[in-house]
Amino acid sequence: MKPSERLEAVVTKRRPDRVQVATFVRGYAARLCGFSLKTFYTDMEVCVKAQILAQELHGYDQSPSFGWVDWGGWEFGGGVRFPESDEEGAPRTLMHPVERPSDLERLDSFSCQHLQPSETVFLGQRSYSSGAPGGR
Repeated sequence: MKPSERLEAVVTKRRPDRVQVATFVRGYAARLCGFSLKTFYTDMEVCVKAQILAQELHGYDQSPSFGWVDWGGWEFGGGVRFPESDEEGAPRTLMHPVERPSDLERLDSFSCQHLQPSETVFLGQRSYSSGAPGGR
């Protein structure tokens, strides 16, 4: 069965050919393809291609995804540190743009004006882009 067929079987209360397998493959996929973790987390095309290669190599069911747990700090002016060594697995916020409720008053609405033409920032399910091909 393909991953989608396996999921459909479970949802429709039929027996799949095997248990679905989902992984947390991000760092491994980046290294498998020879990418730094910073490149993996900042270049969506690299991120997705690396996960597809790992999925094809190992046969697990999970679809590729893009992003990290600590979203929000970077988009609104906080400081983010991207992984620089094998001991670090994901970006982390160094400075939160909002530390106390009064900080909300100084936040501007999110703007794409500061983005370079090749950058894209993802908020929820929408893609905001500044001149990137296919951007909205």
